[in-house]
Amino acid sequence: MKTTKNLLTLAFALVTQLLLAQATETTNGNYCQVHSDRGNNYISNVRFSDINNYSELGTNGYTNYTDQKADIDPGKEYTISVDTKWNHWPSNTIQVWIDWNGDASFETSERVFHTTGTGVLSGSVSVPNDAKIGTTRMRVRYNYNIELGPCESKRNESGEIEDYVIEVVNPKRPNAIFDASSTHIYDDKELVEFADRSTNNPTSWHWEFEGGIPSVSTSQYPLVRYIRSGSFSVKLVVENEFGKDEVAYVGFIKVRIPDPVYPPVCNFSTVLTHVTDTEQYVRFDDLSENNPTSWYWEFEGATPATSTEQIPQVRYTQSGKYSVKLTVSSPHGQDSKTIKDYITVDLGPKEICSSSNKRPSGQYITGVEFAGVRSISTYSDSGYSWYNFPGTNVDRGPIEYPYEASVIHIKTNTAWEKTKLGYWVDWNQDGDFDDQGEARLLANHSSAGEWVSFFTVPANAKLGKTILRVRAVYDRDLTPCGEGWFGETEDYVINVVDDPRKGSDPIDGQRGAIAQSIVVSPNPSTNGIFTFTFNEPQNNTNFRVFNDNGIEVYNSSNDSTVKNVTLNLSNLKTGLYTAQVTTQNNLETLRIAIK
Repeated sequence: MKTTKNLLTLAFALVTQLLLAQATETTNGNYCQVHSDRGNNYISNVRFSDINNYSELGTNGYTNYTDQKADIDPGKEYTISVDTKWNHWPSNTIQVWIDWNGDASFETSERVFHTTGTGVLSGSVSVPNDAKIGTTRMRVRYNYNIELGPCESKRNESGEIEDYVIEVVNPKRPNAIFDASSTHIYDDKELVEFADRSTNNPTSWHWEFEGGIPSVSTSQYPLVRYIRSGSFSVKLVVENEFGKDEVAYVGFIKVRIPDPVYPPVCNFSTVLTHVTDTEQYVRFDDLSENNPTSWYWEFEGATPATSTEQIPQVRYTQSGKYSVKLTVSSPHGQDSKTIKDYITVDLGPKEICSSSNKRPSGQYITGVEFAGVRSISTYSDSGYSWYNFPGTNVDRGPIEYPYEASVIHIKTNTAWEKTKLGYWVDWNQDGDFDDQGEARLLANHSSAGEWVSFFTVPANAKLGKTILRVRAVYDRDLTPCGEGWFGETEDYVINVVDDPRKGSDPIDGQRGAIAQSIVVSPNPSTNGIFTFTFNEPQNNTNFRVFNDNGIEVYNSSNDSTVKNVTLNLSNLKTGLYTAQVTTQNNLETLRIAIK
């Protein structure tokens, strides 16, 4: 019984070893896998034909270098040398196998080199005449003081194994050789004739000419030009039915051609195109090509306004958009470049006179609507508030179309008989409200505490940010500055921009975006009768009309569904009025006129 158990144990061990061996034989590209678990010495260099590989210790004592290939010819002899990390050890042993018959195994007869000693170990390898043509595997093995087989792994043995690819070349394969009519070029018009001198009758050619024109060719005898100085490589790949070969010469063609003379090409840039502080210096970098020798800069709106430096710095002290021009010159010519509106200067509004109000809780501004901004507010203890909302753009001009302008809608919590309300805009950005057209004083009293007014941005208004001031006072002179009584002052930052539609023709008072959903005709009216036409029928409409002082002079509602509504304002004086139309889903303000 005990004997049977021992036999079963032995059989199991033999089967296990057989299966492991079989698994090993089918790994690593069908070649047996092998390893070494002690790496205190290892292969540091292998040289054989085209292979010259310096290496460190591989994982588990094995490295696959099959990305490196050596071409060898049947019947020839080649030198092989192997160096190790510690080549002074006296019993370093090197073995090399090449799978000549290509059967994915290393047979005893295929061991092509073995030796033991110190230093770089080298010898010769003779390629059999009957070696199988094509690619195969070479295995290089190092061990210390022992010879192990190509597939043998043994624990606690110092060593390393490296695999390479060998290509046994068909003797009828072409051998790539070429020459050139000249290898030193001094004229960009010279044609270099390359001649294929390959043996074994190649049938196709592929040339690569670094720096040449053309850069590639499939001719057997191509002609090539070189137009710039330098040392350039040439490569030739030849092929026939038995295989292909290639040869490359680094720095084969030496070209020494004087640089061509070109006029300068102007270019420049800056990293700071948006200026927000008068103390900021803007540096401009010359990016011109072909070596200009002089520079002339022109800076619109800047200090200094001109410069002859290659890399100048300037400052901007006024808001706006400014162009930059650079002219560059050299003995070979001149060029210039202008970038329109390249620099945007946004310095914010200038400081304006102070304004405060006592007892603001008695009467204060509750709402201001303009330029897409809706401000709902209460009072501050000082009777003064500052607002800077994004997107408060107002279009500059054209004042020849009075039916389109910016609407301002102002509300107060209450209004008394002696209430006064007005607004001011510093159009020329000089820090005051003293200039003509900068003040707009509305009616002294509105029982509803509500004023609606149109204002048109003057055509000569300065572009950039400025101050809109709204003020309500009681029984005092209505001025933009100083102290008030029972009132409030609110300042808003607005941004004056150019009207993108300037120069286009008006369409009967409905120019631009004022009346997207309502058309008013006639406008102006000679008899005070206006017809309002909606794009779609509307119900629950309300019409309010304000005079030029912002006081409501007309109010009517219509509960029925209509598309056209006629207003009879014949009782009103000639002049400009604001019509505010409220529908179920929209509120629109329009400018109308009675002649």
